[in-house]
Amino acid sequence: ETPGLDWKRDELLCTSFAGREGEGFVVPILHNSGDGELEVWPEWQRVGLKRVVAILKEIFGSATPKCGQNVLFDLRVLERAREDRYIEALTAFGIKVKGPLKDTELMHTAIAESLPHSMTLLLGLYSDMPWYEEEVSRATDGKKHMAKAPDEVLHYYSAADADGLPRLEAAFMPTVRAEGVAWVLENVTYPLIRFCRNMEERGIPV
Repeated sequence: ETPGLDWKRDELLCTSFAGREGEGFVVPILHNSGDGELEVWPEWQRVGLKRVVAILKEIFGSATPKCGQNVLFDLRVLERAREDRYIEALTAFGIKVKGPLKDTELMHTAIAESLPHSMTLLLGLYSDMPWYEEEVSRATDGKKHMAKAPDEVLHYYSAADADGLPRLEAAFMPTVRAEGVAWVLENVTYPLIRFCRNMEERGIPV
């Protein structure tokens, strides 16, 4: 979760994981002090944020397949580094993401290109997961100011997002197989995520 969509400037508030449906684990990075200021999560001030980042690098750098919603944005935020001259965010840790990548947004695009691909909308259409966006939306003016959300509200929302990923993948796969688009996703669409990220990072000759 980030305060906005400017991946060069916006800070990383927290990151979440889910190994299966019905669970969501949140790793907080920054803490909302209540007066509009963001600071390092209090527990990490004690044990050291570098230790937390090292564990995150181990997780994201593993060969385990990763799935997300709009993965390209996640890669931008996780992999940006402080030494990159165009990066202004303090939470730019250079966390390289390895292993096969999947994207539920792209998966839905492959089977229903003309429909919206908002995650909470898709969960409402394809799962029995209850609506979980109301409280964070109310606290942040329609999710325009995510840094203003109280920690517990932000973390619940982020954990629910993570929980939704295996639900969406399971819901989409029968249609993916039935419509014969699995090969395109695995061999063209998903590999293009990393290709596009590398192209953004290095540039291309014109």
